[in-house]
Amino acid sequence: MGIRRNRSQDRGGRHPLLSDEAPAVSGRSCDYSPGEERLNVLTHAAGAVLALGGMALVPFVVPEHGVRRVAAFAVYLLALFGMYLASSCYHAARTPERKALLRRFDHAAIYLLIAGTYTPVMLLAVGGSLGIAILAAVWMIGLAGIVIKCFSRHRFGRWSLILYLAMGWLGIIAVRQMFAGMGALSFGLLLAGGVVYSLGAFFYASGRPYCHAAWHLFVLGGSTLHYFAVLLLP
Repeated sequence: MGIRRNRSQDRGGRHPLLSDEAPAVSGRSCDYSPGEERLNVLTHAAGAVLALGGMALVPFVVPEHGVRRVAAFAVYLLALFGMYLASSCYHAARTPERKALLRRFDHAAIYLLIAGTYTPVMLLAVGGSLGIAILAAVWMIGLAGIVIKCFSRHRFGRWSLILYLAMGWLGIIAVRQMFAGMGALSFGLLLAGGVVYSLGAFFYASGRPYCHAAWHLFVLGGSTLHYFAVLLLP
C-alpha cells in the first residue's frame, strides 16, 4: 500500500520527467498505492470513452464541411483515443514486465497526441505552405520520438523531453496565422487548454499523493478544451 521510494526522484536520483526508466514495480503497484492506481485507470478510461463519443460527431461534420475537415478531425480524435487507451492499459497492468512495456507505449502516445492536435489546426486554420511545413516537421519529430520511446530503454530520457518541448512550441512560428485562421474563440480555447496542461504538469511534478490522478484530471480538462477548439474551427 505504501510508496517504495520518493516520488520526486527515480532510481538514479533524477526527476521523473527526465527519466526514461520503468519505475519499480512491487505486486500490484508501480510507485502508486492500489487506490491511486485505480484512479489513474478510471480517469483515463473515462477519457477514452469521451474520445469515442467525440468520434460519433464526425459523421455529422461530413456533409457540412467536407472530407478534408473530417479527416483532419478524425486524426486528432484517433490520437486522443490512443493516448487515453495507452495510459489506461499501462496503469491497469499488474506484472512488472507488462507494465514496463506498456509504459513505453504510454509515453510514445504523447507524441501521437501532440502531432494529432496540430493536424486540424495546421491543415484547416493555417494552411498553405507554412501550415504544411509545420505539420510535416511536427509529425517527423513525433515519429522520431515514438521510435525512441518504443525501441530504447534508458538512454534517451532527456532527448525525449526536448522533443516534447520542441513539438509543443513549434506552433509559435505561426501564432499570427493561427489566430487569424481559428478565430478568437477557438484560439482562446486552444490557449486555455495549454494552460490547463501546464497547471497539471505542476501537480504531477509535486510528487504528492494522488498527484498522478490529479494530472490525469488536468489532461481531461485540457483535451476537452482542445476538442472544442478543433470543433469550432471556422
